[in-house]
Amino acid sequence: MKKINIHLASFLGLILLITSFFTPILATLIKLNTDTIFRLINSYLIAYFAYMISFMDTKKVLLLFLPLLTFTIINLFIVNGFTPKINKDLIYLNIRNFYDLIGLVGIFFLIEFLSNRIFGNTFTSILGILCLGVFFYYDYSKLLINLVSFKDVFLYFSVYVMALRVRAANKINPILYILAIVLLIGEIYINKRFSLSYGYLVSFLAIIYFVLKQIRNPQELTFEKFMIFVYIYIFPSVYLALNSFVITDTAIILVLASLITFFIGQILFYFKIKFINYIFVGIN
Repeated sequence: MKKINIHLASFLGLILLITSFFTPILATLIKLNTDTIFRLINSYLIAYFAYMISFMDTKKVLLLFLPLLTFTIINLFIVNGFTPKINKDLIYLNIRNFYDLIGLVGIFFLIEFLSNRIFGNTFTSILGILCLGVFFYYDYSKLLINLVSFKDVFLYFSVYVMALRVRAANKINPILYILAIVLLIGEIYINKRFSLSYGYLVSFLAIIYFVLKQIRNPQELTFEKFMIFVYIYIFPSVYLALNSFVITDTAIILVLASLITFFIGQILFYFKIKFINYIFVGIN
């Protein structure tokens, strides 16, 4: 079997993605703020996807989203008891509930692609900064506060735009990593100490930035990178199938779905059948 090399950025993304599946259960046990946790995890993953996309040809980027069609069809079959029915509401709920993260990346790709070509790179960068400001101003605006479901979109788009502009460094001083972690810990302490709640940790952006900059070859297909897309696309269908036909306990379903998805991912990565991987994973 091909030797597997650990890739820090991809490995961290994979760990955070799997953690997000269990976050609702863990949050209940230890009383965590799930909104902030999900924003941190999602912002890292969106930044990771954006960075990878910035080095890809447009055609290959479009192939990343091919599994959306594949698993939307599969999930509809599962929900309908393997009866071929097309329901627009179910299609929307499927993407909204299971593939909202990768769906947002697709929308951001189109927005940034068009914005760059119509208004230029500088305008898009400024737009990203403004979106971050809108996110933090959201709760103080009488107009925006009613559009709760769009609040996180502004944060994620700003992170997406930032990540597109990151480029690898030949060498990163380890002190910068330590400083970023200290800033994160300090921000968490200040939030707790003074009961501040603005829904995100700004210092986390520094960690994202430095982690992305250490990626030497963003086009390399590592096992961790492959598995991120495996869990993004395949995990929801495995979970849905187990929940519908086998087990009802959420914790057990999550563990089994994670293990089954990992097993499927290993098989797909080992055989590397291009046609199959593009349909079910989006990369090869």
